[in-house]
Amino acid sequence: MLEHSVEPHSSKVSETSPSWMCHHCNKEGHIKPFCYKLYGYPSQYQLGSHEPVGSCVKKVRKPKCVGLIAHTSLTVSSSEDWYFDSGYSRHMTGVENFLDNIKFYTTNYVTFGDGARGEIVGISDLVSAGLPRLDKVLLVKGLTTNLISISQLCDKGLSVNFSKSECLVTDKKGKVSMKGIRSKDNCYMWLSQEKALLSSCLLSKEEEVKLWHQKLGHLNLQGMNKAIYVEAIRGLPKLNNVEGSVCGECQVGKQTRMSHSRLEHQGTSKVLELLHMDLMGPMQVSSIGGNKYVLVVVDDFSRFTWVNFIREKSDTFDAFRDLCTQLQREKDSGIVRILKYINGSSDYGILYSHSENTRLVGYGDANWAGSVDDRESTSGGCFFLGNNLVSWFSKKQNFVALSIDEAEYIAAGSSCSQLVWMKQMLQEYDVKQGVLTLYCDNLSAIKISKNPIQHSRTKHIDIRHPFIMDLVEDKIVTLEHVTTEEQLADIFTKALDVKQFEKLRSKLGICAHEEL
Repeated sequence: MLEHSVEPHSSKVSETSPSWMCHHCNKEGHIKPFCYKLYGYPSQYQLGSHEPVGSCVKKVRKPKCVGLIAHTSLTVSSSEDWYFDSGYSRHMTGVENFLDNIKFYTTNYVTFGDGARGEIVGISDLVSAGLPRLDKVLLVKGLTTNLISISQLCDKGLSVNFSKSECLVTDKKGKVSMKGIRSKDNCYMWLSQEKALLSSCLLSKEEEVKLWHQKLGHLNLQGMNKAIYVEAIRGLPKLNNVEGSVCGECQVGKQTRMSHSRLEHQGTSKVLELLHMDLMGPMQVSSIGGNKYVLVVVDDFSRFTWVNFIREKSDTFDAFRDLCTQLQREKDSGIVRILKYINGSSDYGILYSHSENTRLVGYGDANWAGSVDDRESTSGGCFFLGNNLVSWFSKKQNFVALSIDEAEYIAAGSSCSQLVWMKQMLQEYDVKQGVLTLYCDNLSAIKISKNPIQHSRTKHIDIRHPFIMDLVEDKIVTLEHVTTEEQLADIFTKALDVKQFEKLRSKLGICAHEEL
């Protein structure tokens, strides 16, 4: 509250005075804070005895006390809450029971920021238990918030320090005399020292449905609904039962819809190392072929699933034996093909030649969804130091790529990791390398690595594999385009025709001994 003198309206109105409009009586010549119809006529005037317009007699009111208060509370405050603020010069309250021996105060009203006025009933000291000890507190009629004046505290020699979470009032010796905490509506509210020392007791409440469920020996919810409907149990209230909810004890004891915990590490390293089997049935209705049971077999490594329908439960072993025979036959045929290839290429080798060229380059490619079993893509890459092939890889990707661009981008990221590692190894042998080059035959993967803007179709790629974008941005690796016919890493990702296979094999430096 700021105290200053306010000049009243002069009874003499000048012809050049501004056309003010009162929002209370809708008349010109004055504003709402000085409206006689709202606050009454001054004591020196009597209703109907105004001086006429143009009179030279000038009446002067007694200076009044004006308080500009900005009320910013977002919630309804309690009558016992006290707030610290610097917008007024006196402590104020609207509760008469807080004060004793109220004395008359010379100023008879305060003016709020919106123009409204509050009547000052009196002044007294605040000495009630559970309230802050304040001197010269004004009792304002109609005031709904208890206010602590910071300027009045400073006049007593106290220091007021505000922080992000609290407000401390200390004396000259540094002793804390008052403390306030920041409330949800960003106001600093006085905190009683007794409340600050009290311990909190947290009470846990259980739902009534859950309590009756436990009292009835963990009866299922359908049984509870039936007991309530037929009034089978005395004293059982009409509960609003919630269908589908299961308590923790029932879930642990009865194993109701409990899922297997997710494994952090896979326990198998190859296909057909571990098989999971389950037999379902008998079904109430048999199939057209008369089958009533279902045998499900899942491979732990690849998650490939075989489903067999059988007539009787005793046929389970025969069905599993037929499956094992089929898998063994397919495995043997694959081994035979591998042995035939090794036997036909035993006299081939890699030719290494001496050259002064020490530039390190790489080729990266991918075969999108090439695996028939799980539709995972295959990444391949080869790396040259000068004209000599020094490293290569062919590896299945860990998850299913959603597009060919994602598969190519993942393969490029694996190749970049290999290039960076080889660069660090060459630095130990004092072989310096500049910006590394990786050749890729997919233009979309190259543009994704160079364009930092995330589109709807590439956002998931950037979240999973941000490594290659950082390398391109730091100018460690650059991606260049190469045609599919000249992509040397294509031989590591998919099966090719004889002509293309021999062409790429020759460019890799692989040749027969008799050709040397």
